[in-house]
Amino acid sequence: MSSAVEFSTLRVMIAGGTPLVASSLRAALAEARALISTDDPLQVAGLASEASPDVLVASTRVGRQPLSELLHQVLRCSVPVLVVCERGAIDEVPELLLGGAAGFLLLEEATVDQLKEAVATTAGGGSALHPAVAMTVLRQWRELRSEQVRPTLTAKETEVLRAIADGATTKSMARSMGVSARTVESHRARIYAKLGARGHVQAVALGLELGLLADDGSQTG
Repeated sequence: MSSAVEFSTLRVMIAGGTPLVASSLRAALAEARALISTDDPLQVAGLASEASPDVLVASTRVGRQPLSELLHQVLRCSVPVLVVCERGAIDEVPELLLGGAAGFLLLEEATVDQLKEAVATTAGGGSALHPAVAMTVLRQWRELRSEQVRPTLTAKETEVLRAIADGATTKSMARSMGVSARTVESHRARIYAKLGARGHVQAVALGLELGLLADDGSQTG
């Protein structure tokens, strides 16, 4: 695995899915340091707060409740969310990504190693995004932000945004830039504020749409 985060050190929480999907996820992620699972939407926020998992692997529905109605509560606990679902529920994914979920994996196409890689990447501050929904997210952001003035990023902020687009973790960005992880997080926070983004996927989608990822040398220092 290429992620800077070792999967076996992670505390993983699983929420939702059919009994078969939930069982398969537990088996696939059994090597994590800690693994908790729930299908009760009333428990999700409490477990996220009390157990402090490194990542939540969630289906589009938890019990009978849409994940979109629980997402904000989980994100308030500073727990990144990786959405996993079957192809039949893929239409629900763009809303979740726009709402702040860090990434998405299509179960029919993912191997166990790919699932672990996506979990580790998400836990490390990166983003795992399946191409099946990338263009949909971009189109929705185009509609939402079509009249917004193009923001200006500094050279360092642009470097961080490009690294986010490449799926880099905070730790790997800090190492390659020769700065602390806290400095990278400060750049990330300013990027999100300037773009009005609530997560990795939103920031990258808007950066692509506004041409902020083009290497044109037009950014400020």
